[in-house]
Amino acid sequence: MNTLMKQMCVTFGAVMLSTAVWAKLPVPPETPESKAAKEAAAAKAAAGAKMDGYKLCVAQEAAAAAYFKSAKAKGKTVAPGEGPACVKPS
Repeated sequence: MNTLMKQMCVTFGAVMLSTAVWAKLPVPPETPESKAAKEAAAAKAAAGAKMDGYKLCVAQEAAAAAYFKSAKAKGKTVAPGEGPACVKPS
């Protein structure tokens, strides 16, 4: 019984010490460099999103043009929809 009690105490102590390791550390204060890096990353992501939107628009126009061409070849009359033109982001 004495050995079992020692094992339980050692296990309990190990569990208590391991929870201290898992404690959440405080967030360090934001430096001007990290703030500038965050802003640059946000600007890069926004520019990427604009370019992705442009590429999607171009692909949709190409798909629509192919559809209208094949529909015309089959003798169907399909009126193209009105939509804004694709504008390449600068």
